[in-house]
Amino acid sequence: MKVSELFRRSLALLNEDESRARVFKRNCIPLVNQLLAQCLSTENAIREADGRPALKTAETVEGFDDTVPYDENFVSGCMPYGLAALLCADEDRSMANAMSAQFEDLKKTYQHVNYEAIRNYYR
Repeated sequence: MKVSELFRRSLALLNEDESRARVFKRNCIPLVNQLLAQCLSTENAIREADGRPALKTAETVEGFDDTVPYDENFVSGCMPYGLAALLCADEDRSMANAMSAQFEDLKKTYQHVNYEAIRNYYR
């Protein structure tokens, strides 16, 4: 998913029109990069479950045409709520809290459990 689509979905959650969201648009790229840093552990859990190597540092984006470099399902299903929370944090605290709570709940569904055998030390 491109950053522009993530931004549009976040605006839709906030019931904002893109033509009236100049301040949101100006802040979008740094906020997406902040969100990518916040989601690094979740992305690494997804990667580990898929057998892919973990990232050492968070990926970043530079523009609206960049593809968000994390798992597509996670980006489309969860990250719009996180970006919406960050976008409206200064203007509408109750909406930011609601979006943040939804984001955290959805993020938990992407945390894969990776089981390991337990060694019996008592034999």
